[in-house]
This record gives sequence, structure tokens and C-alpha cells, in this order.
Amino acid sequence: MICWMRGVELYVSDVLLSGVAILTGFLFGLLVHVFSLGIKVADDPRHESGDKLPTLIDELRANVSYSCGVGLLITVLLVVPVAFIEPSIVAAGLSSDMTAIFSTLFIHLILTLLMVIRRVRAAYKVMAK
Repeated sequence: MICWMRGVELYVSDVLLSGVAILTGFLFGLLVHVFSLGIKVADDPRHESGDKLPTLIDELRANVSYSCGVGLLITVLLVVPVAFIEPSIVAAGLSSDMTAIFSTLFIHLILTLLMVIRRVRAAYKVMAK
């Protein structure tokens, strides 16, 4: 809404696209690691089905999976202007409507990653006891 009211324009470049794509790739790597950690915790006889740690690991996996999806969506949406729109038009900046959409998705991704950090801290606190 603020982007639309102020007429803010996003200047999409291949550097921005590369950064988001690399972040999404790292998130996929984190997803694989959290998945393997969940399997190890599930196989550990010290943790029963009612324990808090397996639940936190499952919630962490869900948060990382969702953040991968959001990162992939942003990457795909950034490919369109970089790959299919004439460079001189992209250099002039995207419309304020598109800027608002990208800004909302970026903020959403950051908030989701903060939730991932929160889950990791909660799981660490349970493991440290």
C-alpha cells in the first residue's frame, strides 16, 4: 500500500535475482538437514512421541518448507522481468503495483525466516535441558 501511494519503483537486476535464488537454494539445503535431524530424533529412544523436541523439529521443518516455497515464488516472479521484458524497460523500474507485491513477498519471507530462527532457539532450549 505504501509503495503504491508513494509511487515507489523496484529496479530488478540479475544481481537481485541471483541473491534470492541463492537464498532459496540455501533454504533447500537447510530443509534437507532439518529433515535428517527429524529422522534422527524420531529414531532416538530417549525421545517419546509426546516429547516437545520432535514437535518442535516438525514445526521447524514446516516453517523451512514454507520459506522455501516463498523463496521459490519470489525467484520465479523475478525471472519474468529479467528474462522476458526488454532491459531498457526493466532499467526504468517496475510499476508501483509490482513493487508493492515484491515488497510484501520479501517482508513475508523475512518474517518467515525469523520464525525459523525462533523455532531453532526453542528446539535448542529443549535439547540443552
